[in-house]
Amino acid sequence: MPSKPNPSMLFDIIESSHIDAGRTLMIGDSTWDLNDANKAGVDSVGITKGTHLCKELERHSPVVCINRLMELIEG
Repeated sequence: MPSKPNPSMLFDIIESSHIDAGRTLMIGDSTWDLNDANKAGVDSVGITKGTHLCKELERHSPVVCINRLMELIEG
């Protein structure tokens, strides 16, 4: 399997889950993750618990950028 930034892993997950790409949300902590989501045509959420800060993640157009996963639940 090709490595990042290649969305093939995301395509495989979508296909094996039998979920439409339009109903998929990728949560990523790096610009590579969000770049993969863009290439796969799925929405993304950037989270700052990894490699990159929000200002870097936001360059890849996530729906939102968060600092903690609970922020998605808390609204």
